[in-house]
Order: sequence, then C-alpha cells, then structure tokens
Amino acid sequence: MKVYGVIADPHGATGVVKTFLPFLKKQGVDAIILNGDLNDHWHQEGTIEKILRDCSRLRVPVFAHAGSHEMAEEWEHALKAVKRVKNIVNANEERVIKYNDHHLVFLPGSRARVAGGQFVLGGGKKNTGKHVYHSRDWGDIPYYFFNINDLSDLVDAPEKTVLVGHEPPRFTRRTGIDMAHFGTVTEDFVDVFGNKYSKGSVTPLKYAERHVKNGHPVRIQKTNRGSSLLARIISELGIKKGIFGHFHENAGLGNFGCDAKGARVEQGVYSQELFFNPGAAYNTYAGIFVLDNGKAMYHVYCLEPVIK
Repeated sequence: MKVYGVIADPHGATGVVKTFLPFLKKQGVDAIILNGDLNDHWHQEGTIEKILRDCSRLRVPVFAHAGSHEMAEEWEHALKAVKRVKNIVNANEERVIKYNDHHLVFLPGSRARVAGGQFVLGGGKKNTGKHVYHSRDWGDIPYYFFNINDLSDLVDAPEKTVLVGHEPPRFTRRTGIDMAHFGTVTEDFVDVFGNKYSKGSVTPLKYAERHVKNGHPVRIQKTNRGSSLLARIISELGIKKGIFGHFHENAGLGNFGCDAKGARVEQGVYSQELFFNPGAAYNTYAGIFVLDNGKAMYHVYCLEPVIK
C-alpha cells in the first residue's frame, strides 16, 4: 500500500498548507504531492520556498511541480534555495518516479497561464524545455513548455502509471473532476475601470456575475473544461489513474473522483480507474490518494472549521 498526501492550488496560502500537514501525517502518508499553483500573483516572494520547506519537515518525499501561476524565476530561486533538502523532488525535471508496483509520471504546467505563469502545457511539435517569448512591452520573457505528446515516451507501463498533472483531461459528464463554473465574454467590451475584455475570453465566476449585473456581454457557463488532447492520449495509452487540480469548482459539486468516462467514484471505494482532484487548498481542501494491489481510492479533508 502507498498513501500520497495531495495538496493542489494553495495559491500562496502558506498557513493553510502548514495546517494540513499534521492531518496528513495522521493518515500515514508515504509522500506529499504538491500539484501546482503554489503561489498566486506576481512576485509572492518566498511563498514557494516556504511551502516546500514546511512539507519537507514531514520527512517523506515531497514531489512538487508547477501549475498555471508559477513564474520561472521564482520557481528556480525556490528550488535552488532548497537544493540541499534531500526529500524535495523537482518534478518539473524528474518526470518519472518508478516503484515496483506503480510509476508516477508528472505533467507540469497548464494551458491557462494566470498572473504571470510561465509553465505552459500544450501539444503540437514544440519541444519540451525552456523557450523565450518576445513581448513588445516587456522584452524577452522566458517560459517552460511541456508537450502532452511526451507521454507516449514517458509511459512504458500504463497499467502501473499514475499520471500527475495540474490540468486534468476533459471528461464528458457533469460528474467529471474538470467541471468548471465561469463566464465567457460574448462581445468585446471595456469595463468602468478601463479593463479590456475580448470576445471568447474566460473570466472567473465571481467576476462574471459582476459583469452580468453591470450589463456586460458575459455568459455564465458550467461545463467540462479539461484538455481534450490529454484525454485522447490517456485513452490511447490506457492510463487508468491520475491526480490533478486546477479547477476549484469540483469541491462545491462533490466531483472529487471519477472514472475514465467521468462517472463519479465515491470516497473510500477502491477502483481500477480513478482520476482525482482534491479541491483547492486555498479553499481549505486537501486529500489522500491510496494505491493497493493495483486499485486506488481517495479521501478528501476540509479544514475550514480549523482555519476559522
């Protein structure tokens, strides 16, 4: 049996992460997975390093990779600062971790680069690695690209693979862990603060509701928003298990676990197929992912009463 503590999307909430750790220790976790979006907005100095150091004190392996918010310079600085901490693993670089009965395969980054995020997930023919984007206003901006198609080379035993990615695949049911509740801009407009919104762009629900109230052309939607390319490759390779994050709305919908078709898998139930999103640590959610004899199950913990 292997028990992973999973913390996704803390968005700079270092105190929340620290509060989780005794709870996860009581569950007997063998390792911690920090599944992206460790910080939130531009230049939250020291946030990533603090989360890494706090988790390392559990004295179990800590696997960390980037999501949609991390900036390259801050990530590199944090990992350099903790280089001598032996139980911290930079899963942006060590993409495959093999145990006898299962393999962890990491897929960092996100298609949505938020608040300066510089770790990009995509497809096509671009090579995985460090690239430079030239901005007319900001000059040369470094970013890291991770190609989803690399999974064909990284996965050599699909039946043993647990895919760990920040952004989940797209499911086809409302019980999928990629369900999102958001607003889509239907026509270009400028709000009262002079902010420009382009047709087709997406805005978080709380802002979308405000736009609708103010009469702006925004349509509120609730739908599956994961990656279609990732879903196709997972299906082609025959991967049956995964750990994800990115979408926060799943917690309010109770969509923490599902099978490959998006049908709900309940907590505490071992399954041959399990794709797991513990919810956002920022909203005081975390969980455990348990592997035993080729099957997986999960539990989710909400610490909101403790935080308050």
